[in-house]
Amino acid sequence: MTPKLGLLLVGSDKNPASQIADQLSKLKPIASGEVAMFGLESADQDGKQAMKEYSITSAPACVLMTPEGKVLSKHEGEIDAKLIGKMLASAKLKTRE
Repeated sequence: MTPKLGLLLVGSDKNPASQIADQLSKLKPIASGEVAMFGLESADQDGKQAMKEYSITSAPACVLMTPEGKVLSKHEGEIDAKLIGKMLASAKLKTRE
């Protein structure tokens, strides 16, 4: 399946992106490949660049976007399955408009 959305995770020392990704990997849209998930660390060069590009001021953070790179939603702070579920539900409404 070609991903319909992308989810960028920016992890921190206390909440690494890999740990967040493990917690989210069982969500149906992610497990099915409908949403592609990418993880970066805020202390790494790529993570710093992503934080600058998406105006992220603190990690952990996540950005939900279209395949073209249009930001649909962004969150800074704790990330869990409930939050991502809400972001995905909201994005589906936005992408249908």
